[in-house]
Amino acid sequence: MSALVGEFSRFANLFPEPILLVSSSGHLCAANAGAQRALLQDAELTSERRILGFVDDDEQKVLDYLRACSRSAEPLPGLLTFRTASAVPVAYRCLGSAFQSRDDQQRPLIVLRLAPKDASSNRFVGLNQQIEQLRREVRRRLEAEQTAREQRELLQVTLASIGDAVVATDTEGRVTFMNAVAEAHMGCKRADSLGLPLDEIFVIGNELTGERLENPVLKVLRTGRTVAFPNHTVLVRADGAQLPIDDAVAPIRDERGRMLGAVLVFREISESRKLQHELMCQAEALKEADRRKDQFLAVLAHELRNPLAPLRNGLQIARMKAPTDEILMRAVAMMERQLVHLVRLVDDLMDVSRVSRGVIELRRAPVLITDVLARSVEAVRADMETRGHTLHVDVPSQTIGLNGDEDRLTQVFSNLLANSSKYSPDGGFIRLGVNRQGAEVVIEVSDHGVGIPTDQLEHVFDMFSQVRAHQGRAEGGLGIGLSLVRTLVEMHGGCVVARSEGPGTGSTFTVRLPVLPASENPLPAPLVQSHRAEQRLRILVADDNEDSAGSLRLLLETSGHEVYIARDGVEAVQQAEHLRPAIIFMDVGMPGMDGIEATRRIRDRPYGKDIMIVALTGWGQPQDRERTKVAGADRHVVKPISPEDLAAALSLALR
Repeated sequence: MSALVGEFSRFANLFPEPILLVSSSGHLCAANAGAQRALLQDAELTSERRILGFVDDDEQKVLDYLRACSRSAEPLPGLLTFRTASAVPVAYRCLGSAFQSRDDQQRPLIVLRLAPKDASSNRFVGLNQQIEQLRREVRRRLEAEQTAREQRELLQVTLASIGDAVVATDTEGRVTFMNAVAEAHMGCKRADSLGLPLDEIFVIGNELTGERLENPVLKVLRTGRTVAFPNHTVLVRADGAQLPIDDAVAPIRDERGRMLGAVLVFREISESRKLQHELMCQAEALKEADRRKDQFLAVLAHELRNPLAPLRNGLQIARMKAPTDEILMRAVAMMERQLVHLVRLVDDLMDVSRVSRGVIELRRAPVLITDVLARSVEAVRADMETRGHTLHVDVPSQTIGLNGDEDRLTQVFSNLLANSSKYSPDGGFIRLGVNRQGAEVVIEVSDHGVGIPTDQLEHVFDMFSQVRAHQGRAEGGLGIGLSLVRTLVEMHGGCVVARSEGPGTGSTFTVRLPVLPASENPLPAPLVQSHRAEQRLRILVADDNEDSAGSLRLLLETSGHEVYIARDGVEAVQQAEHLRPAIIFMDVGMPGMDGIEATRRIRDRPYGKDIMIVALTGWGQPQDRERTKVAGADRHVVKPISPEDLAAALSLALR
């Protein structure tokens, strides 16, 4: 009420005509100077005084008019007769309109605008228009003030409730607001801090150097731009305590863009920094554990491959020496199958390590799908024959080429075929089908084996998954073959899915791969002629493992070659200079001078470029292959060397 009366008095006094502010019950609340002179004769205005005291009209008529004005949305005209101090009645035309309060519980007031009945009509209308503008302006200002108050209250509640510390300043850097979090961090009370410069409450410093920094609030006020806290910032309180903090300062501007001050928002980061440090330590520990795991797997693979080399060589010698002994050949075939299985386990073990580190690389080249599948079938033929499986291969006559890594694709399909063989009963039927569909080739490997539970289909490609172990198939394995299949297929831009109707219904694995355009299909590769025994080569085997070197020597001598042995790198360099061999099978991890240094020294000799050097080692990581390549080795073969790799190396040496 007082605000309305004050606003009324301030603006109504700008007009000379009489203007009254009354209630609907007739109480006189305010009057401008014109009304005081013309009607009240400067008598004291009290809240008990009623307009009926100086109006000659019927009381009920006056009250009805006032109530009608309080309910009308537009100014309501009327005619009232007022008694002046001289007791002379004067008729006045009136326009009454409600002066609504924002408080709904309060009855509205009425503005009465008066003009003598005989006054100019135009002048009265103009006055009414001015008064109406005044009324609207007063209402607008009151509403704006109320809105501003509500917004300030909302802002205060919001800033007080957030978890970060908030401090606002004026353009001189003096505190105008501080929430409870800021009070706690800065060790001071808001009531004591309002109006103080920020520098008297805290300073900003560098945690590492101890150097005092410019207060970011002052920098914002100087530049008008938002400023972020630099790393290792600490807030130094008046009591000397230091808090590591993080966040920013921004300017406060009005709707016209004028700067009104700055707001500082920060959080204390001691706990988060401690947590970050713990996470970093855990990450480093995991990284070190992962490195040790990779190192262990590499050493394990190397140590497993070393004894596998003489075993494979010995089996080849037995096959060459007694090809007509049926019982011996059956035993040799059995041992070869198990040896191949063991080699595959070692290779898979290394591949899973490469997959986990994302270091598998493809050596892409145009390749025929028929060549890939032929190699895959050959890799599992012995195992399928032992189990009595029937393999039906359905390949179209058209040439289908891929841009892929032939070795890795062979690994994909040999894994799928071996998987079907493993989970099919003896004498089972396995189908390998190929079909061209647009820009893709679809390869299916299906069987009538134990099948896969439908709720486990989505998990068969998970690492270390063995979803069929509960079905009584004691086939062993690491549970990583299908995971490698999916990884390698996806690296070739394809996809693989598994289907099965459930246990006992068999399963189908479908691989989709993008094909090469017909114009880019590779021509069938020419057959590599195997070396013949009468093509005698001088060969040097450098290996400190006596069984590995001796068995390879015996295998090569059985094939008719002249073979010498070096026990370390120094002896290998000396023998190479003396013997001038056609080919050297060089072990890498020899004592003293290793195979890398020996290869490098042989290549530095004038005769070195005429010798083929094959790095034969249990180390098969990409970095190991790169080391032997840089040293000058022609090929890098992982132990145990397969008959195919051995034949290929000898054929290259012969050419």
